[in-house]
Amino acid sequence: MTESYLGVTAHFFANHQRYKATLAVRHFESPLTGDIILNLVKIVLNDWDILCSQVGKIVTDNGSNMMKAFKETINYSSDDDMTDTDSDTESDILVVDPLESEDEGTNYNNHHNDQPDVSDTTENVIEFDDNEEEHNDAFATEEYQCLPCFSHPLQLIVAKFDDVKPCKEAISIRKKLVSCFDKSVKATEMLNKLSDKMLIGDCPTRWSSTYLLLKQLLVVRPHVESVMSKLEWDGPQAHHWKAIESIVMLLEPFAEYTALCGGDIYIVLYQHSLN
Repeated sequence: MTESYLGVTAHFFANHQRYKATLAVRHFESPLTGDIILNLVKIVLNDWDILCSQVGKIVTDNGSNMMKAFKETINYSSDDDMTDTDSDTESDILVVDPLESEDEGTNYNNHHNDQPDVSDTTENVIEFDDNEEEHNDAFATEEYQCLPCFSHPLQLIVAKFDDVKPCKEAISIRKKLVSCFDKSVKATEMLNKLSDKMLIGDCPTRWSSTYLLLKQLLVVRPHVESVMSKLEWDGPQAHHWKAIESIVMLLEPFAEYTALCGGDIYIVLYQHSLN
C-alpha cells in the first residue's frame, strides 16, 4: 500500500551560512488539490509561528495542483526582485514537495502511482511556459510568492525521444532488459559477480533516471552481454547500443544542469540567474 505525504522544508541564511530544516511531513489522502496544499502550508507555518512576511519564496514542482495552490492571482516579479542582495536576509525559502512512502519490499518503480503523470506534467509545463514571459518569473497569491522549479522541465526532454523511432526502440529494449534481470535471481547474481554492479530501475518521477540507467548499462555492457550469452537470451543489437550511446550523449548536459540545480552548498537561484 502506498501512502502519500507533503513535505515542507525551510531554507534560510544566518551568520553567513546557509541552513535548511524540515518543518513538517504531513500525511494526506488523495487527491491532493491546490486548496489542500495551500491550507497545509498555512497550518505548518502557523505551527512554527512563521509570518507570511518572513517567507521570501515558496518553491514547488510544476504539477498543476502545486501551481493552482499559489496562482490565484498573478503578480510578475521583476529581475531586481530575483537578485536583489539588499533584501531582508531573514526571509526564508520554503520547498513544498509531495512525498511517498511504501511498505518494505515494494519496488521503487511504482512511485509514480500518486504522482502527476508525465503527460499531464508536460501539458502543465507547456501551459506554464505559454503564460510566463520567462521561466524564472515568479507568481504569487496575495500572501505568498511561488517560484516553480526551473529544472523540472528539463526532465521532460526524455519524452521527446518517443518521437524518434530508433531511440524509442532502444529505450523499450532497455526496459525489457532490466525487467529480465529483475525477474532472474541467477542473472542478477551473475552480473553482480562479474561487475559488482546491478542494473538500476527506471522511475518516471526520479530525475535523470533514464540517463543514469542508460549510462550504467553502457558501463556494464560487456558483462551484460556475457550473462545473456551464457543464459542464451536475445539481447540488444549493435544499432541499439549505438542509439543508447547517442541518447546518453544528448541527455548528459541536461543531467549535469539538473545536478547543478540540486546543489546544497551554493545558491542555486543565483546560478540560474547568471545563466
